[in-house]
Amino acid sequence: MKRFLLFLIAGFGVLLLVVFVMATYRGQMKEAPAPPPPPRVENYELKVNQPDGTVASETTEIVSLPKAAIDKSGDTISKDNPNLYTVWFGTNRALTNSADSSGGFSSERSQTVRYGTCDVVIPSNHEFGSLGSTWIYRKITGSDDPVQLQRINVQDEPLFWSGLKEALSRLPPGRRDALVFIHGFNVSFEQAAIRCAQVGFDLKITGATAFFSWPASVNYVADGSSIDASEGPITDFLTRFARDVGAENVHILAHSMGNRGLLRAVDRIAAHASAQSKVRFGQIFLAAPDVDVEVFKMLASAYPKVSKRTTLYMSAKDKALQLSTGISNFQRVGLYPPPTIVNGIDTVYVPFVNLLSVFELDHSYFGEAAGVLHDMFDLVRSNRSPADRQRIAQESADGGGVYWQLQP
Repeated sequence: MKRFLLFLIAGFGVLLLVVFVMATYRGQMKEAPAPPPPPRVENYELKVNQPDGTVASETTEIVSLPKAAIDKSGDTISKDNPNLYTVWFGTNRALTNSADSSGGFSSERSQTVRYGTCDVVIPSNHEFGSLGSTWIYRKITGSDDPVQLQRINVQDEPLFWSGLKEALSRLPPGRRDALVFIHGFNVSFEQAAIRCAQVGFDLKITGATAFFSWPASVNYVADGSSIDASEGPITDFLTRFARDVGAENVHILAHSMGNRGLLRAVDRIAAHASAQSKVRFGQIFLAAPDVDVEVFKMLASAYPKVSKRTTLYMSAKDKALQLSTGISNFQRVGLYPPPTIVNGIDTVYVPFVNLLSVFELDHSYFGEAAGVLHDMFDLVRSNRSPADRQRIAQESADGGGVYWQLQP
């Protein structure tokens, strides 16, 4: 027993030494960041149509990156200029405190869909694909690099849609793209806002980044019912985003169980000819879908009808989907093998293994793996087929069909 304790203490000491050396080396390689510039707050007047036919004037604020944070090409946001990153949201979660909307949202359902924006801090030392260092690393090194939610701003529905349309209209043509993120199981509203901001920032979305947050909790079975009940609100949110705000391209990223809501929503849209002709999406990314394979194959033909391209990312190391397959006793779309192949959808296998995978679920690789983020980045800008993209190779499936493997 004493030997074991000595071995444990020695191992922990070595770990602390390694972390200290890494932190020292990192500090030598980077200069101290400059103080962050203040956010630019624009006040402008909106004209909002009232139910009685009159037009009322309302004033709103848009917090955005200062001009210094835009590089000379005008195409990307510089990571050297930390600031608030604004994401737009819709949610059918209940308020945590019904008397104070700024207090955030719970995991309970609400019959009311609420809208607004979140101000998320992207630190100056943000690294591509990262939400920040671990708690123990920050404690030991004294670093402060997490992506953090600073403020929630709930808005009336008319003001939300008017403000979103106005914000996009102020951008020059060619920069009015939008990304809508739909999170998965056991994700809080705060976590959804943070991940949405990180992915939007890393993909350098030039217009609006948004998310729809459904009432996810820690109860897997209850979440299955909650995402089913959220199908209507998700459909409405995506439809209005694509039809009413003036975005040149609306891209969608759905993760895990969020794919169940997206699948039904897109099936609804594609089933109505009038809606299908007016609602068109850019890239649709299906990341680690926690969806029954047979259900997916029945409904997935709707994706090519309403998008420029749909890409499915799957992994063999996804422990969350391994558990989901065990619970349901049916194969999940995002779990490989075998690859789920549907006409009109590009299926991409992600073979990356996290160095600490024994402690991780390897389920959030869509926002963490540089290879996946780079692939989505290329698609948002070029819509190239897998055969024309870098770091991707064609594979043949048993029984016929083609899928693709992403290279590290």
